[in-house]
Amino acid sequence: MRPTVTIPIRGRTVRPLASSSAPGEIVCILTQTDGFGGTEIHTLGLIELLHRRGHRIELVECGHLQYERALAAGQFGDGVMARITPLSVKADTQALRRWGVEFTRLRSRVLIFPMGAHDLASVGFLRLCRRRFDRIFLIEHLEPPPVDSSRAGSFTFALSKWRRRWAEQARAGCADRIITVSTCIRDRLLSDFGHPRDKLVVIPNGVRAEDFRRDPAAGRAFRTGHKIPAEAFVFGMLTRLHPVKGIDLALEALRHLPASLRRSVRLLVAGEGPLRASLERHAEELAVRDLVVFSGFVEAPLAALSASDIIVFSSRREGLPLGLLEAMAAGCVPIVTRVSGLPEVVDRPEVGWVVAPESPEELGRAMQKALELDRATLLAMRRAAEGRIRRDFDLDRSQGRFLEVCGL
Repeated sequence: MRPTVTIPIRGRTVRPLASSSAPGEIVCILTQTDGFGGTEIHTLGLIELLHRRGHRIELVECGHLQYERALAAGQFGDGVMARITPLSVKADTQALRRWGVEFTRLRSRVLIFPMGAHDLASVGFLRLCRRRFDRIFLIEHLEPPPVDSSRAGSFTFALSKWRRRWAEQARAGCADRIITVSTCIRDRLLSDFGHPRDKLVVIPNGVRAEDFRRDPAAGRAFRTGHKIPAEAFVFGMLTRLHPVKGIDLALEALRHLPASLRRSVRLLVAGEGPLRASLERHAEELAVRDLVVFSGFVEAPLAALSASDIIVFSSRREGLPLGLLEAMAAGCVPIVTRVSGLPEVVDRPEVGWVVAPESPEELGRAMQKALELDRATLLAMRRAAEGRIRRDFDLDRSQGRFLEVCGL
């Protein structure tokens, strides 16, 4: 049996799967990203899965090196062939000619393309892929942005809407299957853009709950290391510091807590991103800076999750974030906004709270309700959150469905 491999990114453990009896294929995974988050973790999991099934992977990284540490530690040998290219998938005519040359160096006939941002690739690029690959599978990780209806009724609005719908249908026409990580994403693609229903498949993200079993000792050590009082009630946010994550809304929600409760509260913001300095200034302006701990990026999230009582996703846009599944598996009770796949996970009051997006007042009320829970109720909600993940968001089940859909 292949030994267990520990990947040093976010503390995941890789377990062997039974290999396929059929000869392995060569599969191209195409990636374009500006950071390492849920989409990249999901993609790394697919690389590990396909490798264990006996397939070889040609990993094409467009202008980044986000997978290198994990690949070096994963003991893949020559099973993963990484290629770095300066080209972008938002390709113009000149870049498409260069992509044509790039594709001649690949041996794979199957393409898996994780879309870390909606409509990441140009229509021209996907049409070039359609000519080059026998099978193409797109993975939509993020809900499309809302249609701007400020000029509804005007000719300009109608033309813009038609162009967007045409582009979306052209992209869909290039894929054999479009895998969405939440039902909401699928429904938006159907209703807003008329994607072919038979091409859309919902495969929710999953985690191995046992990898995120709550570790009280690690949680206490994390609190000590970041000067979080042992008695504090901690609202955790493990996320990129990016506008779509709504961290500013969580800071504003703290201001809506009664003064009598604030002294026993901490908001843990674990992550990095372009907004860190501005978020720290915003916390100062709101007079809540002493309640907020900016820990920076957390290499292994379990300690931070074990130090948190509640996980907060005040997002403006999402898909179905792995961070939410991990946190709930670690016994963090969720407060999430009514955005994309978040309510699909927090599906009843016994599990957690769902609040309106862009409403720090409603978010603050949910935080206050959490603070007012007695210990027995909090523990019952913690068990419900853990059970929800173990029952409905299992990684092996999710990956098995992916292999079935892709015929791999």
